[in-house]
Amino acid sequence: MYYMYLVARHSGNDEFNAAYAQEDGGSFTSDAFIWAGEKIQDWVEKGYFNEGYNSLTTDNGEDRALLYNNTCAMMLQGSWNVRNFVNDSQEWTDANLGVFRFPEDSPSLRITIFIILIISRTWPAQRSAVSRCMRRST
Repeated sequence: MYYMYLVARHSGNDEFNAAYAQEDGGSFTSDAFIWAGEKIQDWVEKGYFNEGYNSLTTDNGEDRALLYNNTCAMMLQGSWNVRNFVNDSQEWTDANLGVFRFPEDSPSLRITIFIILIISRTWPAQRSAVSRCMRRST
């Protein structure tokens, strides 16, 4: 998800749509897709993702388990997943769940709002680090 969100935040939905349709010179090798790939590679090299992160699934709660056991400080999701947190534990959700928007690379781009769920009270130092990371990363 990070890759496509970065593409969308960097150049808007039109870039993806043109690449998908192969119209108007659209290509998955355009600058926005290359930039997003390089950004993800940079984050991997800096250790921002847990080992095996790409193989986690949402359906069985593997991704949420990393938050519950304090293995990670945030995850990229949207409002569609909040119900899973509440169903797992209303108490944990009330005590720990916080959200903020996925940063935009260009203030002129106004597209669908994506959010990042973070452990807000359990890991205050990590919350601050996550915020700094996301501000510098885009």
